[in-house]
Amino acid sequence: PISQNQDPYKEMVKNVGKEEVSINEEARFLTVLVSTGVCEYTQKARQNETLDLLRDLRIPHKEINGMDPLQRDKRDYFFGVSGIRGNYPQIFCSSDGDKHEYLGGYDWIQSMTFEGLRKIVT
Repeated sequence: PISQNQDPYKEMVKNVGKEEVSINEEARFLTVLVSTGVCEYTQKARQNETLDLLRDLRIPHKEINGMDPLQRDKRDYFFGVSGIRGNYPQIFCSSDGDKHEYLGGYDWIQSMTFEGLRKIVT
């Protein structure tokens, strides 16, 4: 996670990585940074499992493909938010107001319950 000095937006998520996550009222969806160019089996499987889980649970989310040249600026922006490059998936809490907070990766989403994920997007 980034310190408040690095993030120009007010804090959206508290207690990241714990079951209870509180967010401000603007947060509405998750943004998932993935890469179709990942060749390493485990990382590729974790990306697919994360996206399948969000679809199956009907959790509102947007996907950004880090390999898409048209999404390169977005990818770099999200790398800056998380402070992590080249590791997928990366999951962010996003709002319609274009504010984003890094939540974690595959391990983070696996630690969450359905109710915990719903709290983030409602």
